[in-house]
Amino acid sequence: MAQEQPQLRTDWRPPTETVFFDCSRAIYLPPRLPDGTTATNVIRRVYLDGKALVRFELAVFGNAKHHYPDSKGRLDEFARFFWKSDVEVAEDKPERLATALPKLVQNFAEATSSPGTPPPLNRACTILEPQILVIAEGRRGELEAIARRVDTEGMIWVAVRSLKMVGWANKIDTVYVLHVPEYLNDQFRTRFDYLRLIERQTAWLHADLLALVHIVRSCLLGKVGADIVSEYILELAKGLLSVPELDGPARFLLAGLMRVLKEFHGNRISLLVSRMKASALSDEVKDTLGTFLQLPASLRFVGDVSSVRKPTENSALLTDGIPEYFSCYPDPS
Repeated sequence: MAQEQPQLRTDWRPPTETVFFDCSRAIYLPPRLPDGTTATNVIRRVYLDGKALVRFELAVFGNAKHHYPDSKGRLDEFARFFWKSDVEVAEDKPERLATALPKLVQNFAEATSSPGTPPPLNRACTILEPQILVIAEGRRGELEAIARRVDTEGMIWVAVRSLKMVGWANKIDTVYVLHVPEYLNDQFRTRFDYLRLIERQTAWLHADLLALVHIVRSCLLGKVGADIVSEYILELAKGLLSVPELDGPARFLLAGLMRVLKEFHGNRISLLVSRMKASALSDEVKDTLGTFLQLPASLRFVGDVSSVRKPTENSALLTDGIPEYFSCYPDPS
């Protein structure tokens, strides 16, 4: 049965973004946080946009009103601990997320296919790259050295890194949402909602951008007709990089967040633009997409995209670029 997330103003996004299906029986997560603290909330949800995108949300949380001064460690260690935790898909034996995620997607595809649909038609889906988000607290001096402030009070900081994870071919986008210990002492509900807003906007941008890159890539390879997906592409791109018209601190917060995410995803967005210009999409769609995906000159794709030839399956043009020049947090790997 579909459920709706607790109320939080996100009316600039489609209504389906706040409706989810509980999948707690499909996968079991560890009951502890990376620092050993007992989790007070475990989330296992699946979101459908009504078109082609399915997004799984798997999360463990501690009590946001408690401080954990003894819980110290590097942020990348927290992310890697979660990634390496043992999970269980359905009734299978414990395994790491790297092998559990493809199995979870396969089970979903089979369960939602029409009865009698033979493989591989009931598995006709592509697993895009995951994203890990770590919410943690730290002293202001520590945060200033590793992240960028995104709120008016100087209490919330965001950093993004690409981390190499065991069992996964590509580096994984890892977002650190950090706040000072006293942040949630006052106005708890309002300030906690700001953290929820950051988490949602970060997840939406990541999912929409990777879906766009994949669909445009498929158009470029001739795997899907451009006329079939044009409307969906525009729908995904329309709100991708824009900041919604919110009031006061919330708008400043999202504007700061989007600056950080745009820089991190700069290469990926430029790659999307280059593929789009070389694809069979109509000129009208290309012009509209170009408006939605405007980049600062310093972040635009270098090269003459008008002369790009149609690539083969293994062409370098089809390699999803992840920028290495943005280093908010030092990755020791």
